[in-house]
Amino acid sequence: MTKVPIGLFSILMWVCCALFAESGCAAQDLPSSPRIAALQKLLEAGDRGALENFWQRVGQEGAPIIEIAPGEARHVLVTFLWRATSETKNVLLFSYALTFPDQVGISQGQLVRLRDTDLWYKTYVMRDDAGFTYAFSPNDSLVPFQPQRLANAKNDPLNPHHGAGLEMPQASLVELSEAPRQPWIKKRPGLPGGKIEERKLKSALLNNERTIRVYTPFGYRDSKRPYQLLVLFDGQYYTSTVPAPRILDNMISQGTIPPLVAVLIDNISEESRLRELHCNDTFAEFLARELIPWVRRNYRVTTDPRQMFVGGTSAGGLAAAFAGFRHPEIFGNVLSNSGSFSWKPGLLERYLNGGRPGPLNEGKYADFGWLMGQFASHPRVPVRFYLDVGLMEDLSPRKPLQAGDTSQAGDLSGLVANRYFRDVLRAKGYEVHYEEFNAGHSYYAAHSLSNGLLTLLRNRRGGS
Repeated sequence: MTKVPIGLFSILMWVCCALFAESGCAAQDLPSSPRIAALQKLLEAGDRGALENFWQRVGQEGAPIIEIAPGEARHVLVTFLWRATSETKNVLLFSYALTFPDQVGISQGQLVRLRDTDLWYKTYVMRDDAGFTYAFSPNDSLVPFQPQRLANAKNDPLNPHHGAGLEMPQASLVELSEAPRQPWIKKRPGLPGGKIEERKLKSALLNNERTIRVYTPFGYRDSKRPYQLLVLFDGQYYTSTVPAPRILDNMISQGTIPPLVAVLIDNISEESRLRELHCNDTFAEFLARELIPWVRRNYRVTTDPRQMFVGGTSAGGLAAAFAGFRHPEIFGNVLSNSGSFSWKPGLLERYLNGGRPGPLNEGKYADFGWLMGQFASHPRVPVRFYLDVGLMEDLSPRKPLQAGDTSQAGDLSGLVANRYFRDVLRAKGYEVHYEEFNAGHSYYAAHSLSNGLLTLLRNRRGGS
């Protein structure tokens, strides 16, 4: 991802002043942007060319506008811009890191029109080390949780830094000046590279067939020794948005990590992904009884669980921890980026049923954070953890509960759930390496992969 000079973006959430105090976010209705204020004065004075001059400068410099926040150390003013047409009725800033798509988030995320011009804007204050994605939804219905919003969201045409993630298929990217560097994602010329093979694997347990992508490092064919093994979920994501093979090539070539084999498991569909990666016993058995034996038959990989890693992002992070819990004899290391540890039985069915209440767990109410409860109530197993999460993942649903529907009662935000899971693991005596970034959900998945491998490989003993 390209580094954007001191910034672009902001945080607006209702909870900013509480837990977001740690991320340095402070929300205001209309923080003062000096450039917008200066433009308004020129327009009021009758300067007819001021607006076009403004747009020309934005076209050269890009957007959002980043300005110093008066009296706020390490904070900047971030102003988002949209150039409207005569058909524009509203413009919604859309980001899971900033504006959760409920009624509160929608009211907070609407841009404001400057007088009778074609300029719509919104200014926020945020810390200068933030990173996340966003998009715009012009002429939005302003209806909470509308499925079409995601499909209709548009990149910011004034921001040249575009990309994709698990949050949105297309989005504009933000990395402020002090955001963590991601040195391993760019291809380094002249370095030897590994090989990616695409194979098909049928599962009798899951009754399906999927693509498995296998990465073997440079020199693999000439070596007779068994390699350490990394298993990653969301294979399509880890070969596109997150260039896992390139990251591994760079790190191995530089001697930062030892050569290893990586197995990237593709999803068959979005629905199958949701069903398989949310603490699914059958999928865990598929890993242990079908996938790993297949890998060992076809590739020279270790049988030592201390040298085997399983990882993923979001639901993939949850699935990695569940795989370690169910099969510590195989996976001795778990790498989770923005793990969905707030999940509980019945929640997935609610999502797949269009928001209708899902079945309760055997007729009983189940608390959020089911997996952490399993770790708390069972004997410790020999598994080590790397967990990280974004400070901007503190968006809990704020939709009023329907009468008799407890399926969302006591929900945990991603940030809180990861903190709770960390504390549960440490209380049980697990080795846990934990990181927080001033970022949105899954934004630093590439950084998480490299940082997690470095951490787990370098720290064989003790937690941090």
